[in-house]
Amino acid sequence: MPTAALGRARIATSGAFAAQGLLFTVLLTHLPQFKDRFGVSDGTVTLIVVMVTLIASLGSLASEALAARVSSWFALRLALVLAALSATAIGLAGELVLFVAAFAVYGVALGGVDAASNMQGVAVQHRYGRSVINSFHAAWSAAAIVGALYVAASEHLDLELGLSVGLAALVVLGLTIWPGNWLLPGATGPQESTAESDLPGFLSRGPLLLLGLAMAAYWAVDSGTSSWGAIYLTDVLHSSTSVAPLAYGAYQALALVSRLFGDSVVQRFGAARTIRGGALIGVAGTLLLVLAPGPALAITGFALAGLGLAVVPPLCFAAASARARSRLQSDQLVARLNVFNYLGALLGGALVGAVGSGLGLRTGFFLTVLLAASMLLLARAFTTRPAAA
Repeated sequence: MPTAALGRARIATSGAFAAQGLLFTVLLTHLPQFKDRFGVSDGTVTLIVVMVTLIASLGSLASEALAARVSSWFALRLALVLAALSATAIGLAGELVLFVAAFAVYGVALGGVDAASNMQGVAVQHRYGRSVINSFHAAWSAAAIVGALYVAASEHLDLELGLSVGLAALVVLGLTIWPGNWLLPGATGPQESTAESDLPGFLSRGPLLLLGLAMAAYWAVDSGTSSWGAIYLTDVLHSSTSVAPLAYGAYQALALVSRLFGDSVVQRFGAARTIRGGALIGVAGTLLLVLAPGPALAITGFALAGLGLAVVPPLCFAAASARARSRLQSDQLVARLNVFNYLGALLGGALVGAVGSGLGLRTGFFLTVLLAASMLLLARAFTTRPAAA
C-alpha cells in the first residue's frame, strides 16, 4: 500500500477511536441529566449501564461476524452510524421505555465500534511494521477529555439535552463519512474463506487466555477508579466535592500521556517489558492511593495508575493479532478478546464496591493493587511473533 494511503488509513482509524471516545463520554457524563429527566433512581441508572455493558459484548461478536462476511471497514462504519443514530434517539427520548431501548441499541453499536476499530488498528500497525496501536487509543482518551469539557460547557450554557447529544452525534457521523472512506479495505479471497473453521477456541490457547485476563484486569481497575474514585476521596479522605473529581481526571490525563508515548516505549523495549514496567508503576500508584493519608497523595496514586496501566488494552489487541494466521483470523481474535473488556468493567466496580461496603473503600481499593500486580505475571503473553497480513 502506498505510504500516503497508509497514512490516510491511520488518520481514519484515529478518527473512529476519537468518535467513540467523544460520544461515549458525552452520554456517560449526561447521565445525571437523564436521571432528572425521567425521575429514576441511582439503582435504575446502574442497571441501564450494566445492560449496555452486557449488550456491548454481543455487539463485539456481531462485529466479528460482519467483518468475516464483509470487512472490518464495513462493520466499523455501520457501527459508528448506529452509535450516532441511537445516541440521537437517547437524547430525544421522552419516555423511559424509549430511552432504555435506545440505550440498548447503543450498546450493540458500542461493542461493534470497539471491536472493529481495533481490527483496523492492528491491521494498520501490521502495515506500518512498528507499534502504532497506542496512538489510536490516545485519540480515544483525548476525545473523551474533550467530551467531558464539552458537556461541562453545554451545561454552563444551559444547552438543551437533546441538542447537546445531537451535536456530538453529528461529529461522529462526520468522522464516519469523512475520513471513514480512508479505512483499510477487507482482506478477502479463497485463502481466507476457511479461516474461521480452523480458528482455535480462544480459551483453549494459553497465551490468548492470558491476554484476556490482562484485558479484564485492566478494565476492572479502570471501572473501580471511575465508579469509586471520587467517593473514596470524599468519604474516606474527606476531600471537598470540588477536589474529588480530580482523582479520575488525573487518572485519565496520565493515561493519555501513557498512550501518546507508548508506541515509542514499545519500539525501544518491546511489549512484554513495557507491560512489566507499566505494571510496576501501576502497583506503586494503586498502593499509594490505598495508603494515602490525604487527597493529594491519593490523586497522585490515581495518576500513576493511569500512567502505568493504560497501554495494556492496545498491547493486548496487538499481541492477539500477532498470533493470527490471516487478516480474517486477526479480526476474529480481536473481537473475542474485546469481550473481556466488558467482563472486567462489570466486575471491577462491583467488586471494589462490594468489598468497600463491608470492609471500607480503602480495603476495596486494595483489589486494584492485586489487579495491577497480576500484570507482572501476565506480561509473558505479550511476547509475540510477527503478525499475519
